[in-house]
Amino acid sequence: MGDKPRAAVICSDFGKVAKLQNSNMVVINRVLPSLSPNIAPQNAEEVLVVDDTIDHNDLSCELGALAQKFSLIIALTDGTAENTYPPGVMVVSLEDEVPKDLSSGWDPASMKSTPMTLRPQTVVVFNPKGGVGRTTLATNLAARARSGLGIEVALIDFDVGGGDVAMHLDLLQKPTIMDLVAYGEDITPELLMDFTSTYHPSGVYVLPAPGRPELVELAPWERLAPVLKCAQRLFDLVVIDTPGDPGSKVARNLAREATYVLAPVLPDLSSPRRLKIALNQLASEQASFRDKARFFLNRNVASSVVTSGDLETFLGLKRVGSFVDVGSVLDGTIDKGRPLVLTGDDHGLSDALDKVLADAFGFDFAPRANPWWQRLLPDFLKKKGA
Repeated sequence: MGDKPRAAVICSDFGKVAKLQNSNMVVINRVLPSLSPNIAPQNAEEVLVVDDTIDHNDLSCELGALAQKFSLIIALTDGTAENTYPPGVMVVSLEDEVPKDLSSGWDPASMKSTPMTLRPQTVVVFNPKGGVGRTTLATNLAARARSGLGIEVALIDFDVGGGDVAMHLDLLQKPTIMDLVAYGEDITPELLMDFTSTYHPSGVYVLPAPGRPELVELAPWERLAPVLKCAQRLFDLVVIDTPGDPGSKVARNLAREATYVLAPVLPDLSSPRRLKIALNQLASEQASFRDKARFFLNRNVASSVVTSGDLETFLGLKRVGSFVDVGSVLDGTIDKGRPLVLTGDDHGLSDALDKVLADAFGFDFAPRANPWWQRLLPDFLKKKGA
């Protein structure tokens, strides 16, 4: 779902990739370092984007084959290069707020209700108490966003010492965040994509944690921050599973970097109390923290002594969703390494997570039937004499 075409991007300039991501022209499906004859669409890619460091003669030689594979070829320019491109290539300047070659017929106001035109979101799933469903919520939210909305999603486990994302998705033998942090400030989009594992049932890009307490000291915030910064530039949604210690520098900085904080809560006495202490601590350090924090009521059953209203009053947070107690069902999906929302019988969890996503992104779920790039393509081809 969504109005933006998926694109393969050939670009070695991280700054240009970031500008392209923020321009909302395309969904960046993958970033490639160089032009080669065997480039072919993957995962429903429709557009090939090249930067202006690609030699126009090389592009001309490959244009015939590439045009058979991709619906549109776009050349990015920042105004400094003097390359001229052959017919059939749309030249776009990223220096303009609205790319000049696309401005005609593109009405941003009409796209405000769609997730693709909004600022990418970083959702931090947080609760200092174990056993409340933090990892279950993070994995299912990421899978639902990807499978239900078609946006590009990264799921990153920052709980180096005890993270369970790898177990929940059966990715125990895959690279972890510790393999990537060794590159320090040199982390690039290519490196990030090399180290993430694609969870194939949904297409979520996953970077698990090793879950080894002895490695925590080797992963201070200063080494983890470049991972988050890179992911935020590449994905529409970054879902983060967090360390349980709210006093840790990693947890505090993740809360600060979040655009949306989601706290799973159980309707008991212990879970809300510990969460409130942590919320107060984080709010004392960040004035805007409570404005972006919400809670999700897990194991919501009629027999609970603590009600949703009680929790809203006690925590001072808005509830954005709830889910019934189906512990045995969830345990079965974890054993199989498959999120509940992908099983076909999720007991209403998808509907509950849709409410979370609507609150986080501020969009409705209705796709536009005639996206801007489809409207422009016939005129562009006519202009080029196709």
